[in-house]
Parts: sequence; structure tokens; C-alpha cells
Amino acid sequence: MSNADWLVVDDASDAAPGSAGETPVDVELLSTMFPGKAAAKLREWVAVLHKEEVERVGDGNRPDWDALPLPAAVRATLHARFSEMLDAKPAPPPPAPSPAEPSDALITQLDCVVLDVSCSMTARSTMDALKT
Repeated sequence: MSNADWLVVDDASDAAPGSAGETPVDVELLSTMFPGKAAAKLREWVAVLHKEEVERVGDGNRPDWDALPLPAAVRATLHARFSEMLDAKPAPPPPAPSPAEPSDALITQLDCVVLDVSCSMTARSTMDALKT
């Protein structure tokens, strides 16, 4: 069986779009956390993280964080930044438009039907074919 026969499933497809936990761990993300670091070093760190199955920011929420084979300062920075990203609250949704106030609504038509169903009614009606 060759690699071309394998089915690749992206488990991020059913996650909330734009959530911090689904941000991929890649060289671009690490370059924002470690500005000035060489791209080769960042690629090494990304390879280590992917080998340890930390492929998205949400994967970094693990109890064995200190066991990752990375320099201690890198582990501490990544853990702190990943936690910040996961703890950050998303922007609140825009406020819903307020319903139209009664003074804004114009009444253009009012239909009213009145029926007298009292016992004093003696006239016959064509609506009551059974004379009930």
C-alpha cells in the first residue's frame, strides 16, 4: 500500500472556525513568539512539536508539557503563550438590532369581526344552515 492510497482526514473541519485552539503550530506562529530566531531553528522546534503530536494550539494543553524535548525557555514561552491564546475570550458578537418601537410601526389596516351569539338574537342567519 502506498502513501497515495491513504485517506487523510482533517479533524479541524468540524471545529469552530477561528477558535484559538485550532490555530496550527507552524513556523509562522513560532516566528511571532520568537522574533529574530533563525527559521531553521523554528523549523526544528515545529518538527519536535509535531512529533509529540502538538499540531494545533489546543494540543498544547497537556499535563506532560515539561517532558517535551525542547529548551526550557522555549517550553515555558510556548506553554504561556498557548495558555494565553486558549484563555482569551473571543470578541463578543455585535449587538442584535433592537425591535421596531411601537411608534415606528404604522397601522395601515385593522380588520374586526363582531358576532352576537346571545340568546336574545331572534333573526335567522344564512350562516347557520342547521339552525342550531
